[in-house]
Amino acid sequence: MNIWTCKIGPTTEGVLPSAADAPMRKAVQDRFQLLTGHPANFIFSGWYGTLLESELAVVENREPSPDATASYHFHLKMNDRLAVKRLEGMRGWQSCNKQYLVDKYTMALQDQLNLIRSGLGPDEKLMIDIANYSAFLLARS
Repeated sequence: MNIWTCKIGPTTEGVLPSAADAPMRKAVQDRFQLLTGHPANFIFSGWYGTLLESELAVVENREPSPDATASYHFHLKMNDRLAVKRLEGMRGWQSCNKQYLVDKYTMALQDQLNLIRSGLGPDEKLMIDIANYSAFLLARS
């Protein structure tokens, strides 16, 4: 599925009339249909969006911060790993026993520490699993 995205701005807060999103949305919908030959199945829009660090760096004519770049790429790896695990039938972190998540997190962390101590680690998949378990636990707290 190809999704076209657009961020446009800035504008001064308070100068937009009520329902100012409607004409922008209509213009985008009309052009989408003209270009593709069919109406869009969905459109998400609204004022007061934010720019990603990489987008802000372009606007400000600078390099993106290395920490934001690293965390963004790690986030992509986390999502890729979750997709693989879903294909393997793993799901239900939001409804399982929280202690199960704590145990899985602890085991993955211990396995990673053992690999590092033995000189064989760190293991990328374990790093990503630990991060995903952390995200699940944070979401459940």
